Amino acid sequence: MDENIQAFLDRLELEFNDPELAIQALTHVSYVNEHPEAVCYERLEFLGDAVLELVIRDFFFTETDLSEGDAVAAKSILVNNKALGEFGRLIGIHKVMRFSNGGNRNGGRENPYIAACALEALIGAIYKDQGIGIARMYVDYLVLRHIRDKLEGELRDPKTRLMHEAQARWNAQPVYSVVDKQGQAHTPVYTVEVAIKNRIRVCGTGPSVKEASMNAAANVLAQYFDIEKRKGV
Repeated sequence: MDENIQAFLDRLELEFNDPELAIQALTHVSYVNEHPEAVCYERLEFLGDAVLELVIRDFFFTETDLSEGDAVAAKSILVNNKALGEFGRLIGIHKVMRFSNGGNRNGGRENPYIAACALEALIGAIYKDQGIGIARMYVDYLVLRHIRDKLEGELRDPKTRLMHEAQARWNAQPVYSVVDKQGQAHTPVYTVEVAIKNRIRVCGTGPSVKEASMNAAANVLAQYFDIEKRKGV
């Protein structure tokens, strides 16, 4: 096995029963064009995508209390190709991949989408070699630990949550506008309206535009879910 690949696996404390699976996971299709005997990562990527999907869905079901809509929205934001590419680059997967000379010259090694594909392929290789238990452990290390950190921050913000919700459910973005300002200069009270596709218009108030916007978003979330519950949705 290539020394760089072996060193990469050692850093991850990952030992394969079939080292060829690891090599395939780190082989770009351009390399196969110059080395026809080699096998690229595409089939392992296909498998790894399914393993990742299962583990991620189980994570949202088991470790969060997000609704189905919130979980779908969070997953689309936190576990997309851009994010997976970043996670792959954090472990240096792009540095040890096998590319053709042309693939290197064309910037393949710096392409985050390719790093994402290789990460999924590596997950698929781990699953194929050692089963779902070990694969789940590495998904936790490679992906889930980053998601936990982001969930603690981004999705606690009602404006961010509403943005995810609106995109997932209505394919739209909330639009905020200041509709009123009262009080004295040193104690203002702002009223901000948030609208979504002209079907939802809800206001919130606060001592600043930012806080009024947050409260408006929180009101939409509360009112929308209350309506869903009353309708039995």
